[in-house]
Amino acid sequence: MDLSKGPITLVTTGAATFDEKALERIRDILHKLAKAVSAMKIFPSDHASIRTFADDLTWKFRSFLDVYGKFEIWISEFSFICGDKPVYSDDIPIKSLPFFFYKDGMQKLYFYQGLDGGEILDFLDVITKESRKPAGDSDIVSALWERDLPHIQYYAPDDFLENRILEECGQAQSRAPSPEMAEFAHKAIEIKVDTSKFSKGKIELSDEDRDIVRQRAANKDLAKDENPRIALDKPAPGGAPASQPSPPAAEPQPQTAPETRELEKPEEEPPEGPAPVATEGPQEPRDATDAIDMAMTEPEVKGLETLIASSRSVSPDEEFLNLMVEILNLENEKDVLATNLDILMEYALDQLQQVNFGFVVLLVLKLRELRDHLSAEHPEKSGSLEAFLKRISGGKTLDTVKELFKKNQPLDWDALVDFLRILGKPALPLTADVYESIPNPESRGKILAFIREANAGDPGALARLAADERPLLSRAIIEFLSRDYGKKGLPHFAVFLGFKDKEIKREVIRVLGEARDETAGHILLGFLNDKDEDVRIEAVFRLDPAEARSRVRHLVQEAASKLFRSRSMKEKQAFLSFLGRTRAEEALDFLGKIMAKKALWLSAKTKDMKIAAVAGLEKMGTAEAVEILEKGARSRHKPVREACARALGAMRKEKAGTQEARP
Repeated sequence: MDLSKGPITLVTTGAATFDEKALERIRDILHKLAKAVSAMKIFPSDHASIRTFADDLTWKFRSFLDVYGKFEIWISEFSFICGDKPVYSDDIPIKSLPFFFYKDGMQKLYFYQGLDGGEILDFLDVITKESRKPAGDSDIVSALWERDLPHIQYYAPDDFLENRILEECGQAQSRAPSPEMAEFAHKAIEIKVDTSKFSKGKIELSDEDRDIVRQRAANKDLAKDENPRIALDKPAPGGAPASQPSPPAAEPQPQTAPETRELEKPEEEPPEGPAPVATEGPQEPRDATDAIDMAMTEPEVKGLETLIASSRSVSPDEEFLNLMVEILNLENEKDVLATNLDILMEYALDQLQQVNFGFVVLLVLKLRELRDHLSAEHPEKSGSLEAFLKRISGGKTLDTVKELFKKNQPLDWDALVDFLRILGKPALPLTADVYESIPNPESRGKILAFIREANAGDPGALARLAADERPLLSRAIIEFLSRDYGKKGLPHFAVFLGFKDKEIKREVIRVLGEARDETAGHILLGFLNDKDEDVRIEAVFRLDPAEARSRVRHLVQEAASKLFRSRSMKEKQAFLSFLGRTRAEEALDFLGKIMAKKALWLSAKTKDMKIAAVAGLEKMGTAEAVEILEKGARSRHKPVREACARALGAMRKEKAGTQEARP
């Protein structure tokens, strides 16, 4: 059947008016066709997604054909056209469906009643197989002719490509007319090339060109090129190239303008035998412009080839995601979009189970780009992508990675770091758990940088990542809080009050003691209730006496408790010494009452309290403190009497040393 003589009109409601409803249905069918082709490039033909696309496309074709009898579409370079109106366009040749048909000469496509799902799948299969072939081997027209689909026909004139070439030649000729070429206009010309002459010929150089070449050669200090591939020889007097003998004087040759220089092949090595005799007469010196190597060295060529190959290579993961993104971009139905995203989510989880972190990184990057691209014109679709990005950063993804750690699978730590960074804040708890397990210091440093960046401006969130089971990370967080946030970070050191790790608590106490701040002092007081004696003593030593005066009453109450009396002598001395350093009236009264307590015999706890009070009075060093110590030096209890005497002696010695130090 000669389809080229059929009518052009497809759907009309009048002589030249197209049915807009029909045009909308045509657009929908063509978009579905493009999506189905993209899906066929990703999934095998028996995949559930392909079956869904084929069934949907079949139903839409049948519904249309039941009403209109025939589906007829014109094909231009980048568009499908119906009634002079483009109904589907894609101007990217590598993925454009109209261009795929157009490049092989197809001008029209016809679909007739009786079309079923099997024929649709065959049609999609033909397109997919041809699209995977190299450009020179692909021919959709021949492939459809061989498949012979009964309800899908096409129109592709045999002389299409020839006419197109001639047409382009004619257009070029009309833009730049040349009388000399008039006899060849609009004709096919056979061109024969003699490759042996590629290294011969002339390059015309102006004076300016020569100056540039000379300057560049001088900059490179090229006095001579020992093995030039392409040599630019300076003309000899008279205009002839230096590589040729000068013409006889009797027949002078006119000079040409601009000057010409001949391109010569590299000279072949002379045959074995006696060396040729040098020509008599003066030889004109050659400058740096005489020979310049215009070719690339072998390492440069290999480097360039490697660079080009790497820029052209696309990983299977990226190729798959490019096709999926194309499908998502074309999809307009919300339910189908959700189904495709669910498929993508399951596939991403499967890749994670195979320790392919790079796939998820690439997926998130590409979907973010698509989301931003669609945000203005398709906010609903952009919202669906945003919801997916939140989902892939959530529970299922993180649980899958945790399972990998439980199975002790070998991991690419750098890839894992990139994966955690791309997920952002939702991955912080997992990141904190992973940190202790990373053996590579460089990767651990990247994790720390991510944690620091993700919590920038939020010291509370940073502090909450610290835990007893994360000692390495906890120490790093202590450093971040003190260095990055200063006084703003001090309140968040309170999270360490409940820690069990003794060394971490002592590190926190050191940082708080150096801060000399009221908030730091308040947290240090909290460490006085720690279960570990060394921690309590460390906290007492780090307290600021000047700042603690406002809390002396609280400290006195602490020292007067039964619990305090049961503590070790070392801790009692440390605590009461600090009370003495405050030089507060309440502290003096408390220490004086301890020393004034009388008994026929001293219990061990009372004796320890009195001796600890002596240490506090010694640190206080006031006249009132000295008076109390002098009374104690006359006590009937020898340990107390000796302690007071030692304290007074130390105070007198310190006072004498201070006086001697004065000028």
